[in-house]
Amino acid sequence: MSVGNGEPMRAVGRTRTPPPRPVELTTLLRRILVAGTELMGESRGTIHVARPIDGALQITAQVGFSRSGIAPLALLDTGSLPWCAAFEQGARVHVDNVDGDASLGDLSAAIRRLGVRSLISLPLLGHKEQRLGLLSIYRTRPERLAERALELLDVCRLQAEQAIESKRSEDVLTRNEAGLRLALEAGKMGSFEWNIQTNEIRWSENLEAIHGLPPGAFTGTFESFQSLIHRDDRAGVLERIRRSVETGTDYEAEFRSATPDGRTHWILGKGKVLHDERRGPWRMLGVCMDITSRKHTEEALREADRRKDEFLAMISHELRNPLFAITNASAVIESIASLDPVSAKAMGMIRRQADQLTRVVNDLLDVACLTAGKLVLQPARLDLGALVETCVAELASAHLFERHVYEVRVVPAVVSGDRARLEQILTNLLTNAVKYTPPGGMVTVEVQAIDGEASLRVRDTGVGIAPDLLPRVFELFIQSERGLDRRDGGMGVGLAIVRQLVVAHGGRAEAHSDGPDRGTEIVIRLPLVKETHAAAGRGACAAPAPARHRILIVDDNNDARQALVVLLELAGHELHEAADGLSGLETVLRVQPDIVFADIGLPGIDGFELARRIRADKAGPRLVALTGYDHPEQRRRGVEAGFDAYLVKPVEIEALLRELPGA
Repeated sequence: MSVGNGEPMRAVGRTRTPPPRPVELTTLLRRILVAGTELMGESRGTIHVARPIDGALQITAQVGFSRSGIAPLALLDTGSLPWCAAFEQGARVHVDNVDGDASLGDLSAAIRRLGVRSLISLPLLGHKEQRLGLLSIYRTRPERLAERALELLDVCRLQAEQAIESKRSEDVLTRNEAGLRLALEAGKMGSFEWNIQTNEIRWSENLEAIHGLPPGAFTGTFESFQSLIHRDDRAGVLERIRRSVETGTDYEAEFRSATPDGRTHWILGKGKVLHDERRGPWRMLGVCMDITSRKHTEEALREADRRKDEFLAMISHELRNPLFAITNASAVIESIASLDPVSAKAMGMIRRQADQLTRVVNDLLDVACLTAGKLVLQPARLDLGALVETCVAELASAHLFERHVYEVRVVPAVVSGDRARLEQILTNLLTNAVKYTPPGGMVTVEVQAIDGEASLRVRDTGVGIAPDLLPRVFELFIQSERGLDRRDGGMGVGLAIVRQLVVAHGGRAEAHSDGPDRGTEIVIRLPLVKETHAAAGRGACAAPAPARHRILIVDDNNDARQALVVLLELAGHELHEAADGLSGLETVLRVQPDIVFADIGLPGIDGFELARRIRADKAGPRLVALTGYDHPEQRRRGVEAGFDAYLVKPVEIEALLRELPGA
């Protein structure tokens, strides 16, 4: 690979030659003191350095004193002593004769015992006049230093200041490097520096471990680095490096590092290219992070998500198949028998409870799809007002409002939406309104078109919503407090589904209530679309008499299959049935049906394979999937296999009849 200057890219490992050991501050300051005292013709001196913790002056270097003799001067608190005055004021302090200087206070006798008769202290100042310490020279004669001697002493002062500042900067750098090293190690990160001009690469010490190598294993060549990158990732990483150098964009790549022991380490590399006006791109600084744990977690989450989808699909299939059999069997009984009042009441119970169980199953599975972001809409232009009128009429015919008063006021409002999902929204809202409104209460449904939006309003005169619950009413599993009798039923998912479906349509949902026993209003707002002249009217032509069709039902659930056969036979059609995929295929070839309703989870060959084999004959029948599996991936596979429609159990007989050719 060529980068930057076009020469082959090569790498150099970290420099292992140890740097020279720095001279200790105490030793360096003592050398400065020795030089200063010799220049003065004296033999005794001290350098005090201010402690960062409290500012007290502590001896760091001294010459000419014994350990016991210097003890009184070892630590000086700030105060009125000459040294401290020099330190605080940033000016020289002379004590020409210690015998007559009262400012020495309690130290006067101790200093005289040391043979000191005069002294001079110079403040050591750092950046922005920061007080670093004091340099002091002690003399055996009571006299002031000459100006020439002071100039020479100033040279020593400057050297001491530089030494102390350098040491402090070095300490700060060491602390920062130690903190950075700890942070990098804690984050499983390492740093690198690449000189693009010379192609020299330096690694921090932990990069070998991050790449899964033992210490010293990385040879420092580009070939060695390249060999660490998984062969499936190598080209992509090199391309990102090249693009970063040529365009100046930041480098970022995730790749696998394949180690000799067969383990795989995932690495995230990030870098920034530094440019020079004369030399162009000349250096990249960056970090590498071990993201193996994150990748394993992501893979585990994907696997858990896959298993969850499989479980939901299985639950959907296992719950909906018996529901389909129950609803079909009850429909057969109602169609062929004149029921006495007790039997009719029992059949009504069966139908209502089957419908309720169907709604519970659908709500739970919808919540799973919505929270996973796997909802698939099938939008079309439709009149929301007409849809509301039709849906309310159907619910009224199903006796939803038999104990309530309801009113519908709508205007034309064309939106883009999934008809089935919009009907689901309205059904949830009306079911909630009736459930939480006492008998005799009022439910009002309105559709308006205002300011580019279609608004659907469902108002009731029911129990209302408490103020503390109102902001969270659209959250999952949120319900008002209620007793153990649970007479209101429900699981607290209906309004959560409503909001997520509305958001998926590009709209928003609002809830309003003046409090308990003051009723509730739910408002759904959807964007309007411009209505074209081709938009369908609300009227409908009289439908011709239905034709008789040859129908094949392929389902391994005997009860569901046989109940459906009877229902469709009662509707005047010729029925054939098969209990598995292979016999279904044989029946297709033998009887040449007009339409096939096929389950997906079939023994032998599944419904997808059955559809593919039937579609091998381009002139085959209409294919409709009739299954308990309701998942976007299953629907996608159904389309690919060749199904013309995809219905989810349980399905009303009217919906099945609409799928017949010519319906």
